[in-house]
Amino acid sequence: MSFRPAMAIALSTIASSIAMTLPVQPAAATTRDYRYCASQLQELGISAQETADACSATLKPRDLTKCVVNIARNTEIAAFDALIGCRQSRRPIELGTCIVDISTITGSEFPQNILDNCRRSLLPLKYSECVVGLSLETYLPSNQVMSNCLDGRDRPRDFYPLLSTPQPVAPPRRTPGAPPPLPPVPGTPQP
Repeated sequence: MSFRPAMAIALSTIASSIAMTLPVQPAAATTRDYRYCASQLQELGISAQETADACSATLKPRDLTKCVVNIARNTEIAAFDALIGCRQSRRPIELGTCIVDISTITGSEFPQNILDNCRRSLLPLKYSECVVGLSLETYLPSNQVMSNCLDGRDRPRDFYPLLSTPQPVAPPRRTPGAPPPLPPVPGTPQP
């Protein structure tokens, strides 16, 4: 009976040592991702040096590539400018979608402004939804709508509505000639 715990310890030691010697594949980009990034960016006319710098500096070369390709093929923004914006974004795919969606609605009226505003937004998809929705319904100038959607002060302060409206509390009435109320005694329960 006493050999079972010793056997369990021995087996767990062997299993853990085998697990530690197995190679671990990191959740990183593969050779194909970098090759795809380089070929697509060069196909768009970006120099080999800029392509190498951009593809090697990103953790997700496919996301960077999708961003640049989407912007360059669907807007009037130059591929090199798209690359600069995509490299600066935490969410490059969302950035590309943001720029293309807004450019489609505004007719590419202000391409650099669209690129800059989508890049500055922390949530590019939410930003583009705001701009597109307001542009379709308000008919305000595109720059004004983009500015309103980017401005954080235009957000509601409270996310949950008040269920009841607080009523103002009237101060206690004092009758003339009556002594002022006594202060409460510390440690005694209040009515």
